[in-house]
Amino acid sequence: MVYGGQVAEPADVECVHRETTGIHRFHGASSLDASPSNEPFTDQTRAFTSITF
Repeated sequence: MVYGGQVAEPADVECVHRETTGIHRFHGASSLDASPSNEPFTDQTRAFTSITF
């Protein structure tokens, strides 16, 4: 389980995936809440859903 505010961007999730083993999916309850407000939510959602595990 990865928990914390530092995993808020798609690049953060990709870094965790690259540096660890055994990850099958990412669930971030507050990830989109922590997104910068000037980025459209649809772009952030697309970026998160494009990550392959």
